[in-house]
Amino acid sequence: TTALLNFLDVWGIGNRSMFRTLRDLILRPGYMIRDYLSGMQMAYFPPFQMLFLLTTLSFIILYGVNIRGITYEDLRQEALTQVEQMGGEDPVSTEAGAAAFNWIMDFTEQYPNLVSLLYIGIFSLFLFPFYRYNKVIPNMRYSEFMVATIYIANMISLYELVMMFFCCPVTITSIIASLTALIPLKQLSGFSWLRTILSIAGAFLALMVAYIILVGIVLLFLFFKPTL
Repeated sequence: TTALLNFLDVWGIGNRSMFRTLRDLILRPGYMIRDYLSGMQMAYFPPFQMLFLLTTLSFIILYGVNIRGITYEDLRQEALTQVEQMGGEDPVSTEAGAAAFNWIMDFTEQYPNLVSLLYIGIFSLFLFPFYRYNKVIPNMRYSEFMVATIYIANMISLYELVMMFFCCPVTITSIIASLTALIPLKQLSGFSWLRTILSIAGAFLALMVAYIILVGIVLLFLFFKPTL
């Protein structure tokens, strides 16, 4: 018991701020983030530390601590089968897709916190222009928005953890959890529901365009490299 309490104290889980943060992320996420950015940092659990804890907890659930005992390898094999089916009858495309998928999965498994930060950092770059000037925080800095985005990611993780424990389908889990991001973004900015939805859609569109351009540049480099 003493060892467990010491462990909780080291991570800060045993103090009131963790439970208050969990409660407010569920009931009033956007308002909680506004309070944190306005100077109430001591009242809430640190966003980065919470992200690392939730990422670790998600892998614990993915390693079989769930209601059906489904493991990370089970989900990996299911996803790999889908990747191979997308490759069709072309063995080269299938092999390349499987190799790339396995590399990504291995990297994610080895560096889960780094991957989480990369995803959040990249998407926040595309979302930030839509929220830099808003009704509540007229001239928001990127550092503030990054903190807000991490807290939103933590909120999404909370919902995902519950659905992962009950082994809900991955696609449904991702869609439902992602839709919950609308709530804190609206509360944080004071925008209408329509503008909040359009801002997220615009960020995704910009991200996809950037991804297509990047892939095109890589393919052109690979195509013309032998002739250089």
